[in-house]
Amino acid sequence: MNDEQQIHALRDDLRRDLLPWVLVPMLVVSDAIMLLDLAYTPIPSPVGAVVALLMLIGLVWFLRSRSNVLAGWVLTLGLMIVIFVSSLRFPQSGALYSMAFPVVAGAILLGPERSVILAVIGSGLAAILHRHTSVASSLTPALVAQILSLLSIAYLMCVAERPQRSMLVWAWEEYDEARRHLEEARDRQLQLKQALEDLALANSQTIRLNEMLKAAHEAVDEARRAKEEFVAKVSHELRTPLNMIIGFSDMILETPHVYSRKLPPALLADVAAIRRNSQHLASLVDDVLDLAEADMGRAHLVLEWTSLSDIAAEAVEAVSVLFEKKGLSLDVTIAPDLPSIYCDRTRIRQ
Repeated sequence: MNDEQQIHALRDDLRRDLLPWVLVPMLVVSDAIMLLDLAYTPIPSPVGAVVALLMLIGLVWFLRSRSNVLAGWVLTLGLMIVIFVSSLRFPQSGALYSMAFPVVAGAILLGPERSVILAVIGSGLAAILHRHTSVASSLTPALVAQILSLLSIAYLMCVAERPQRSMLVWAWEEYDEARRHLEEARDRQLQLKQALEDLALANSQTIRLNEMLKAAHEAVDEARRAKEEFVAKVSHELRTPLNMIIGFSDMILETPHVYSRKLPPALLADVAAIRRNSQHLASLVDDVLDLAEADMGRAHLVLEWTSLSDIAAEAVEAVSVLFEKKGLSLDVTIAPDLPSIYCDRTRIRQ
């Protein structure tokens, strides 16, 4: 439903509410006629007009709940007929001057445009009544004044309707804008509520992530402590026996006479192998310790002039056993005239 239809429906509701108030003057007039009839008992009696008015009021009240427009037409046209008949029956009563009332009632209940139609109908009834009650066939000043009065009333009602319509349109536009703002406010409220729920969910997730992060930090600290304990055990429990083995091997190979007899060459070869593998194992322990220091953000370099061929030979010797077990061979070719390099011998071998 567009705005014009909304305004039209609102005007119909207002006119439906005004209908009972329009009936009030008719009841007052009916009561006044009854009182005058009882006081003066004119001949003939206007009781029929009173009955007609009361029946018309009852019919209009019955039609009000079904169709406001139909009730308005029945009221205005029926009232015009009652006034016309009363004027015919009581020419001297001046009832014809009441023809302005249905025109005004029609403007209130049906709209100012339809009051013009009622003014034309009322003027026609006045002209017919004039032809029946007057000897002259031409229009008299009284009849012309009455017709002009009815048309002027309809015109003035049309003019009065314009500001009322403008005010009604303005009020409806303000109401529509207020309703739109209210709907926007409700939408914003729903969005705010959803945002608060999302924020609460995010807070709960943040708390859970913080707990997980705390647990991860504790696990990292525990792993760091375990690594430090491992490094300490390696440095004390493993390097000390290795150094003793290497030291005894060096002593046996360099001073075999301390045993007061000549050692067989096969035994010395085995001792040399023990010394060589012990040194390799010690170098592996050093590698583990170096990696632990590098993981903690520290790295110790021992720079010296050394031969690249010697470093390669040590590396080949360390892994040659693995190749022999697989039935493979490892050949290394290095130019004999390479110059010495200044580096950390252990890091290059690793």
